[in-house]
Amino acid sequence: MSDLSVKLEAPIRNVRVITHYGHVDAGAVAQAAAQRDEMRQTRQQMQSEIAKLASATAALQQAANELGKMRQQFLQDAEEQLVELALSIANKVLMQEIQAGRYQIAPIVKEALLSIPSQQDVVIRLNPDDIAGCEQAGLDQDIPNGGSLRFIADPEISRAECLVETPDGAVVSSIESHLAGVSQALGVGEAQA
Repeated sequence: MSDLSVKLEAPIRNVRVITHYGHVDAGAVAQAAAQRDEMRQTRQQMQSEIAKLASATAALQQAANELGKMRQQFLQDAEEQLVELALSIANKVLMQEIQAGRYQIAPIVKEALLSIPSQQDVVIRLNPDDIAGCEQAGLDQDIPNGGSLRFIADPEISRAECLVETPDGAVVSSIESHLAGVSQALGVGEAQA
């Protein structure tokens, strides 16, 4: 028998093994079918694993986003708590200074007077212990708004605080109002209000 060679222009895609001139080898066909099934199953498993991996990646990304949000909220809460703690400490220190009498009432009254319109008659209510400090500072003579000024001793007013009354309304200068202003300027408690 001589060797036969065939030259093809394209690669072979499907091959069937034929024996005895036209008879199909059933074993070879079965083996080829089994290999195709095995490749199909392997491909399906790979696709399933890829889908699982994509799902796990999405879950990890979502968890990372949630963790970032939780971290941001934690930092914001911690910052607010630190500011509230600082304001609480400042309040206690100020109260100790006031109880010890280590303050001047005149600057407190002058600041309160700056917030009222000019040319008005003003009544300033002070704690009885603070009136002498205002008179000694000459506040009754140095009126920044050009109106008249009268001091009234009021035991309802705490030390280092004053209530400025005008025909248009009243202005309270207190430790709590100043600390509330600082708190508002720092943005603490806005979400709670």
